[in-house]
Amino acid sequence: MNEDLYQSLKSRVNGEVRFDRASRLMYSTDASIYEIEPIGVVIPRTHDDVFATMEIARDFKVPVLPRGAGTSLAGQTVGDAVVIDMSKYLNRVLEVNTEERWAIVEPGVVQEQLNLHLRPMGFLFGPDTSTANRATLGGMMGNNSAGSHSIVYGKTIDHILEMDVVLSSGEGRTLREMKCEEAAARGGLEARIAELVRDNRGEIERRYPKIMRSFETESSISSNSSSAPKARSPQCIRQRSELNRGPRQQHFALCISQTLSGLSARATSSCRSNPPQSS
Repeated sequence: MNEDLYQSLKSRVNGEVRFDRASRLMYSTDASIYEIEPIGVVIPRTHDDVFATMEIARDFKVPVLPRGAGTSLAGQTVGDAVVIDMSKYLNRVLEVNTEERWAIVEPGVVQEQLNLHLRPMGFLFGPDTSTANRATLGGMMGNNSAGSHSIVYGKTIDHILEMDVVLSSGEGRTLREMKCEEAAARGGLEARIAELVRDNRGEIERRYPKIMRSFETESSISSNSSSAPKARSPQCIRQRSELNRGPRQQHFALCISQTLSGLSARATSSCRSNPPQSS
């Protein structure tokens, strides 16, 4: 089957299709302790490549696994599947609107790449993970990444306005937050999500963990909305997303506390100015 799958992908994908042993071994690990050799690797060059890969995987009944930088610590980007590496080609910042404070990006854009792009405008994408110089935004959406300043800037989920995704069926959808009534009227996937929320509201409120790091359901429950972009789904792949971003802080302070000879001595706080740079 793998040879037929390989030939089908090669015939429709303009990007790279790698089923050789060396490539499969390279993509068998990530930042976790796990190692699982994939069926093969597709590196899409265009959004049409993503659609083609999903449609072929559907026809061959094989799983797919989207991947960015592979910084996952729990093995999220390794598996017995066709790995789709978004980081090499689908890594453009497509549009930035400074007045309305949003940006449109592809899933392979690295977090630091986006913030360097926004820095001259005085903005930043808030979640600041320790892997900022390699973590891709598509992966951050899958994990709801946060960072050490998430209390101030929020998590990734707090900054996603809209996502263009490809479902496991090969169908493209645009997901965004909407009221249950609107979702029900649209039919299809949105109507099913609205029905799930409506039928299981009490059970979700009772059992869903009330922790900051999780994927929240509070907004979809309390405001009677169906928050499609705020639901993690392994059955879809993000191909383009619209993000909210906030103003960059102008000043940063560092305070160091240490104990000397049993006495507490506090270092003087130092502040450095960090004004927006002109382009």
